[in-house]
Amino acid sequence: MISVWSAWARVAINTGKQAAEAKRSAAAALAGQSAYFKGSEYDAGMTAVAAAAFAIDGLYASEACPKAARDAVKARLAAQYAPDSPARHEVVREGLKEVFVTTGRVKQQWSADLKWLYSRRNPVVHSEERQEKPLSMPDGSLSTVKRENYNADAAARAVEIMLSVLAWCVVHPGTGYPETAEWATPNRRAAVENLQTWWRAAGWHPFDGPAACAGLDEAAPTFQSWLAACPLPSVFMSALRRAARR
Repeated sequence: MISVWSAWARVAINTGKQAAEAKRSAAAALAGQSAYFKGSEYDAGMTAVAAAAFAIDGLYASEACPKAARDAVKARLAAQYAPDSPARHEVVREGLKEVFVTTGRVKQQWSADLKWLYSRRNPVVHSEERQEKPLSMPDGSLSTVKRENYNADAAARAVEIMLSVLAWCVVHPGTGYPETAEWATPNRRAAVENLQTWWRAAGWHPFDGPAACAGLDEAAPTFQSWLAACPLPSVFMSALRRAARR
C-alpha cells in the first residue's frame, strides 16, 4: 500500500536535492546568468518545505495515529484554547505525542521544529501576495524575504525535520493504541531508513545549521553505524547524482 506520508517524503527529498543543485549552479554560473538557477532554487525549495510538512501531516492522519487518538487530542486542545483554535502544528505535534513515546528533549525539539516548519508551510498553502522590498545579498545580487525563506538551506532543514520525526516515531510506538504498534513494523522502519539513505548518502545535505533532528541517532543506531562504516560505492552515488539532474 502506498502511504501518503511516504509519498510526500519522497517529494520533499527529491525537491530538496533539486534546490541544493540549483544553489550550486547559481554559484558557478557566469555573471548575469544566475537568475534562472535562483528561481529554480526557490521553486524547488518551496516545494520541499511544503512536502516535508505534508509528510508529517500525512503521518498524523494515517493509521499510526488512529481517529480515537486524534479526536481525544482535538477535544483537549479545544478546551485549552477556547474560544480560539490551536495552530495546525500544535494539533499535529500533540497528536503524535499522544500515540508515540517521547522524551523531554524530543518534545522540546518537536515544538521548535514543527513551529518553524509550519510557519513556512502556511504561506504556501494559504498564499497572500504582498509587494516586498528587495534585499541586497552578499554576492551583490538582489533577493526577497520570501525567496530566502524557501532557499536550499530552508529546504534542507525541512527535510531534516521530517526525517527526524519519522525516524523517531517508527521505533517508538506507544502502548495506548494497538494500531500504532501495528503500524511500526520492521518494513516501515526499513522504508524510513531508505529515505535517510537517499537524502544523506549521495552528499546532498546542504543545511549547515544546528542539527534539526532530536533523537535521530537514537531512533536508528544500527542503520547510522552501518552507514558510517559501509559507505555506498562511488559508482552508485554517481548514478544517484545523474538521476537527480534529469
